Amino acid sequence: MKPVASILVNYHAASDTIRCVQSIAEQTRIPDCIFVVDNAATAESRHSLEKLKNFHPGLKFFLLFNEKNHGFAAACNQAMKAIEDQGFNGYFWLVNNDTVADQNALKELLEEAEKTDAGITGSRIELPGNRQGGSATIHPFWGTVKRSSVFRNSPNEYIEGASFLISPECFQKIGFFPEDYFLYSEETDYCYAARRAGFSLALAEKAIIKHKAGNSTGSELGKGKVPFFIDCLLIRNRVFFCRKYGFPKAGIFLALLFSLLLRAQRRQWKRIITILCITLSVQKFKNFIRDNGGSI
Repeated sequence: MKPVASILVNYHAASDTIRCVQSIAEQTRIPDCIFVVDNAATAESRHSLEKLKNFHPGLKFFLLFNEKNHGFAAACNQAMKAIEDQGFNGYFWLVNNDTVADQNALKELLEEAEKTDAGITGSRIELPGNRQGGSATIHPFWGTVKRSSVFRNSPNEYIEGASFLISPECFQKIGFFPEDYFLYSEETDYCYAARRAGFSLALAEKAIIKHKAGNSTGSELGKGKVPFFIDCLLIRNRVFFCRKYGFPKAGIFLALLFSLLLRAQRRQWKRIITILCITLSVQKFKNFIRDNGGSI
């Protein structure tokens, strides 16, 4: 079986990352290497994560510290490029750092990937409140992503980034993640591009991943409670994705209008103005990222 490189991105959550790495190192099928990218690294996170180098004898472990927060996609790309430069030709397993993997997760992922010849394979994600995720459908008119409540016989149009296994063939054809999003929707883009290139997506139901879901960003909070930065980013990125892939203009406009009207009902006027600005101007989007501590 082909080698596997596991990639995690840390952002001010070293304790979560350490817990996740521990669950990966205890797999029945251990990855050939683990690569952690620490965005906006602090002295404290550096000290904590450096200890992982001696965590599991025989397991190759790599750390990369970024002074700034480059976003999820850029951090994953840094790791994939560094691993590829060493002559690696295998699976990339991207795992959210606020997850804990079941002991057989990677084994089940690889078996499903080999059996289905899928370009991207995902896990069954156990979420807070007895919810489940892992795969989803993408609405052809609105461009929205809807988690599948029933996995068997459900079409896999999207695989959640919490556990995202990319085959070597898919990576060779699709390449690195698009960095135009900074955070959120990059995995939607990657799945869509993979399917357009002829790759199938698969879900390994027995590859269980426990996920805090938006623990560090608040993206999974109830309506009206999502933090300002994340809320604006989610809407802008959905519009960007839909425009990039030629979704119906009417659907893009109506979905955006509906989102703005909801925020108008909540009297979130600053959000409305910001969403419009960063959606209509790439430069204002980049400024928005920088103003919120990111680098793009």
